[in-house]
Amino acid sequence: MKKQLLILTAVIFTFSYWNGNAQIDLGDNTNLPGITPTIVDLDYAAGFQCGVRNITIDWLQGAREQYILRYSLQVYNSENNRWETLKNIASTGTSRYQHTINSLNPSWIDENANFTFRIAISINLSAFEDGIRYAQGGNIQVSDWCVGPTARLFVTEAKLTHQGQTWNLLSGQKPTITASIQGDTPETTIQTRVRNGGGTNFGSRTPDIKMFLSDKSVLGNGPIQTQEISPAPVSSINRKPNGTEEFRSRTYRIRRNNRDIFLVDNRTYYIHIVINNVGTITPTPGAGVHHYVWPFTFKLTSSSGTGGTCIICPSPIDDNPSISQKSTDVPYELNIFDFTGQKVLTKKVTSKEEENAIIADLPKNIYIIKTKNGDRKVSN
Repeated sequence: MKKQLLILTAVIFTFSYWNGNAQIDLGDNTNLPGITPTIVDLDYAAGFQCGVRNITIDWLQGAREQYILRYSLQVYNSENNRWETLKNIASTGTSRYQHTINSLNPSWIDENANFTFRIAISINLSAFEDGIRYAQGGNIQVSDWCVGPTARLFVTEAKLTHQGQTWNLLSGQKPTITASIQGDTPETTIQTRVRNGGGTNFGSRTPDIKMFLSDKSVLGNGPIQTQEISPAPVSSINRKPNGTEEFRSRTYRIRRNNRDIFLVDNRTYYIHIVINNVGTITPTPGAGVHHYVWPFTFKLTSSSGTGGTCIICPSPIDDNPSISQKSTDVPYELNIFDFTGQKVLTKKVTSKEEENAIIADLPKNIYIIKTKNGDRKVSN
């Protein structure tokens, strides 16, 4: 009887979880060292760390390669938290191996805009009588800020300083901001610290951050005066990892007469900071929108430094000094022309005092004022 030859088929084990067959992760202890790949070529389409078009990765021949069946180039999938095999390459005895990745899946990128790659190896265990243990090699990362998720920004500190006094806005302190009848407005400084709660910023993916001055605590509800103030005192944290904090300080002059809002003495007004992490700004909070509202009291002072509304307005009236009228809260139209007859401004007002404050904020000149009370000439 012919002698039968029993052929033992080698059992192959893969040291990463990648195809669902009977493959075992043998852990981190080793008789064979792991392999760490390197980047040999990296092409960005849109500049520094933005728009990866292709990546070429290589790695050295593994130790005791006669026992290695193949190498697996793998990428980490951040959506399902598993390693995916991009390419299996059989061991051939060459000193280096290489593969180019020409397309990248957004599901592979983590919240800090990193793609993570590694090399796993498959070994012929039948060559070892006592078995073998293997340590997975190190990972390499490639950043792409264009693909990374939009940063989720939170204000962690906010302070307002006006005329030497500082208020902590986040703790609920309510500042007092003053301006004089003559139009002099002291500087107001707003300081903020912003934290990145995950994600990145680049180009069109940068969160939209805006600041509004309003007479209402809720934007967009009912009759409302609102004006955007630019730039906002909040940093956008450009191309920084999760957990990064940045400080920003901006100085403003919050005037009595603004383009879309007129501040009245001894009333409460509101500074709104709207951080939209998801798209085009709308002044309404919702998913992905962080809305901060900080109230302040506006105070009007006279030229002598005492508080309150003036009774006899010293400027800008030139020819016709007059006693200011009490507000009736019934708006009427103010039309202002320069001395050539060109219209400069039309605005609804409620009192002579409000007229004078508007005129005081105009460039120095001679103006013709037309209202329901008649015409007059002034210089400011």
